[in-house]
Order: sequence, then C-alpha cells, then structure tokens
Amino acid sequence: MMNEQNQQLHIIFKVIQDIWNSQKNVVLCKHFIKDQQKMCLDLLLIRTKSTIVVRYMG
Repeated sequence: MMNEQNQQLHIIFKVIQDIWNSQKNVVLCKHFIKDQQKMCLDLLLIRTKSTIVVRYMG
C-alpha cells in the first residue's frame, strides 16, 4: 500500500504521461482522484514540443 507522498507522485507522473500522450498543449490547475481516499492535487502543467513544465502547488 502506497503512502500519501508516493500516491501523490504516482498521480503526478500519470497526469504527465496522459498530457504527453494527448499531443496537446495543456494547462491543468487541479487534478482529482478518487481511490481509497479522495485527493486533490493542485498542479500547473504546461506542455511544449519537447518538455512538460510541472509545478506542484500543494
């Protein structure tokens, strides 16, 4: 079972992967996931041609 920090990292990497695969320039302010507990991560993600900039805001 993942602890909260590992679960947050897993969510962040999944969101990055989804955005990269979408081939769109995306800005995402909030990401919600409902698993064993409801979590809300405040993220700012900006995709360019070769990189994704991620800012974790809490």
